[in-house]
Order: sequence, then structure tokens, then C-alpha cells
Amino acid sequence: MKKITFTVLGAICILFASITPVFAATVNESEPNNTFATANTFNLGDTLVGAISSGTDTDHFYVSIPTDKYLAYNINFKMSGGDSSVTYKVSVYKSTDTTTAVDSFTFTGGGPYSTRLVSMKTDASYYVKISSNDGTSSSTTKYNVYIYK
Repeated sequence: MKKITFTVLGAICILFASITPVFAATVNESEPNNTFATANTFNLGDTLVGAISSGTDTDHFYVSIPTDKYLAYNINFKMSGGDSSVTYKVSVYKSTDTTTAVDSFTFTGGGPYSTRLVSMKTDASYYVKISSNDGTSSSTTKYNVYIYK
């Protein structure tokens, strides 16, 4: 019985030792990030945090999708504080074509997380652009964007 217990415990230890944990980070948008060239970099699983401080402000983020079996990612978006009538637009672009969005959608502040499924190819890079949808803005209405597989 002891031999079986030690064998099972040993197998469990080897299993856990081979798992590399992934820790998500909070990426606060930092200016300047108003263009694709000045985009803030993030990793899948990170939470992007920022605010659109004027109707012409845009925030750009850059992510590289690793090679794996997933082709679709969820984008969770939440706005908190400030003005609940502010509407932001989220657009996703391939890094090789920043003129045509892969997907675009809008979110209005004050609600729970909204989720959108976006198809992204593996082993590719993308930009996420956040802007005002209708010219409204608020430096106190924060957005939180979380992209995961």
C-alpha cells in the first residue's frame, strides 16, 4: 500500500512540476498610444485598463497570438465609474492590415462585463483599438478589457 501511495504522489509531483503557470497582468494604458505604431503591448490573459479622455482620444494595444489550437478568443469589456452614458468602440485589426478591422463592436458604460467572441488566427499579431463611438468621453469612466481563449 505504501508503494502505491508513494508512486501516485510521485506522479502527481512530476505532473505539477511540469506545468508552467501563467500569471495575468494589468496593463494600464500609457500615453502616447494613440496610433498603431505607439501601441501598448500586452499578453493574452492580461487586463487592459484605461479611459478615453476626449472624443478624439484613441488607445491602441498590441498582442501576439501564440501557436496553439485555439482560433477564437473572448473579449470581455466593462466600463466603470464616471458617466454611464459613454459609449466606447472596440476594434480588432491584424497587424498586417490596419485599415480593415477584423471585428468592431460598441459598449456602453455602467453595465456588467459584456463578452464578444472574436476569431483570431494563431501565430499572428493583432491590434486592439479603443475609441469613443459617438464623440462622448470621460476621464473617470474606466474601461477594462480582458482577452482570453
